[in-house]
Amino acid sequence: MKKYFYMMSVIGLLMSNLVMAESEKEPPVQIGTRQQHGYKVITVTSMVDAITIEDIIVNRGNCSLEGFRGSLPAKLKFGEIFTIPLPLSCSAIEIIANTDKGKWFFSKK
Repeated sequence: MKKYFYMMSVIGLLMSNLVMAESEKEPPVQIGTRQQHGYKVITVTSMVDAITIEDIIVNRGNCSLEGFRGSLPAKLKFGEIFTIPLPLSCSAIEIIANTDKGKWFFSKK
């Protein structure tokens, strides 16, 4: 009986750690697109106290943002929004945000 209780305690502890690890995998940023003054822009919103946006990759690198990378890296606090214009010829289907907290993939698929 003691072995059973011990085993169930260990399993419970492992399961609670698994649930905590899964909840920590929430993206630290929200990414979207919108119209702003007649142009399409990517918006990155911080969902954590501090994060640095190091790079934005759109459509696997097929959508060039080279002329707009001067504002990267961008340091954001909770709730702050970073915007970067999209070329008119680009429709953002996939966006990767490289941050100091890892890479985060967003897709409109």
